[in-house]
Amino acid sequence: MTPQEYEAAMLARAVWMLAISNNVNELAAIACTIRNHVIQVPGCFQTYDNYTTACKQFLQSYPIREEPTMNEPALTAYPDGLLAIIDDVYSCKYKDITATQTTQGARYFARVSSVVTGSWQEQIVKTRPILGTLGAQQFFS
Repeated sequence: MTPQEYEAAMLARAVWMLAISNNVNELAAIACTIRNHVIQVPGCFQTYDNYTTACKQFLQSYPIREEPTMNEPALTAYPDGLLAIIDDVYSCKYKDITATQTTQGARYFARVSSVVTGSWQEQIVKTRPILGTLGAQQFFS
């Protein structure tokens, strides 16, 4: 296994655990959001210098769910299951589905109806433009 394959695997695991639903668009959007913190995006700062650190921080900062079983269609389905797209997300071949004409893509996500009062996520929800809802979560610039 190469370091790149290891990081892509770590990214897939983190994305799954950070998602609320099994919606493939939500999974892809979370992967793109993490990528937006690792890859230098024009107009944004680079938060992490590698995916491993980014995934660790995201898993510590956001609510998480259990790891998937290998029979989850949203994980294994071709051509849009998480495992089918994760290498392209990692290598930046996969288009950022959270990007708009005026933003470079999401930096944060949350399920607005579940945000805890006084949390850092509440500050994001109140101060950042919403880019859209994908799956069960909203994505913010």
